[in-house]
Amino acid sequence: DPEDYDDNPDRFWVLSIGALAVARRLQWTPEIIHGHDWHAGWLPAVSRSQPDFQDVPTVHTCYDLRMSGPASMVWARELGVAPELLEPEGIEFFGQVSFAKVGLRFADVVVMSAPEGQDLNEGLGGVVRARGAAVTRIPRTIDVSTHDPSRDLGLPARYSAEALAGKATCKRRLQAAMGLVVNPHSVLVLVGAEPSDDGWPARGHDPQVQWLPIGGLADGLRRLAFAGADAVLETSGDPWSALCRAAERYGLAVIIPAGAVAPEDAYTYAAQEGEGIERALTRLVADFSEPDRWQEALRQRLLRDPENGVARHETLYRQVRGEPAGPPVPWASAGLIDQLRALGT
Repeated sequence: DPEDYDDNPDRFWVLSIGALAVARRLQWTPEIIHGHDWHAGWLPAVSRSQPDFQDVPTVHTCYDLRMSGPASMVWARELGVAPELLEPEGIEFFGQVSFAKVGLRFADVVVMSAPEGQDLNEGLGGVVRARGAAVTRIPRTIDVSTHDPSRDLGLPARYSAEALAGKATCKRRLQAAMGLVVNPHSVLVLVGAEPSDDGWPARGHDPQVQWLPIGGLADGLRRLAFAGADAVLETSGDPWSALCRAAERYGLAVIIPAGAVAPEDAYTYAAQEGEGIERALTRLVADFSEPDRWQEALRQRLLRDPENGVARHETLYRQVRGEPAGPPVPWASAGLIDQLRALGT
């Protein structure tokens, strides 16, 4: 849903303590505890206050520093959070408690899933800077072996930088499957989320452009969408988004707001301009109308070496396993700690 639920603090507090309770019920101690985004921000603090998890190193991945995961001070006090932690030097953020700040402050390692320098002046950037060498960067990860148009047996035809013909077959199949006009001369653009600014071109604005929302597509059809499309519109401004990463693997051109650390051949637009996206599309359509130029650009995109986030996580885990966990975090009242110790037993 586009709006937060009022009970989000309860939901995601239970997620963190429930993860540890399940491990305890299974009589299993993990080698690493890895929480993703603000939703699991409490994991490092809670685990390091529990004797059976105290020595397990923790990793926290942050996807967007603008998302703080707020909870009211009343909620934190009623829960039993130590008063000294409810300060700016602790986990307070603009008058509220921040789930994200808990993870960023207390995890042994913080993983940032955004390009270097793009985000540290936003939101909780100061907290990340203060962690220094404890911060590493790993891009959002897709399975580069599954998302590979040269090996994907689920596609009607495969293609690579050395053999591009199969992409045209994929485009025809995609257009037919989605009820679009089967036309090789149309520019087929995937859309993750429609932008809210006035620059969003009306559907059917340009007969040369076909729009395909990718949200909700099943995995097989989603991969056909990447294989058959020509470009992707990413409105978040994040060139490391899952949408951009998958598009990159299939050779799609990227339309993205200006200012992002995007590929050199990206079609950028100024989000504040009323006709920004339309202008970027005009440039893209002009390039697409020159087949030799477009095919060469497609070939070059397919030749790019994909960033393998899976391998980088494996390396990180090996490093983290060899380091001792941080000291216990005195974040809660004694009564709350006792309650947590009983969970899962």
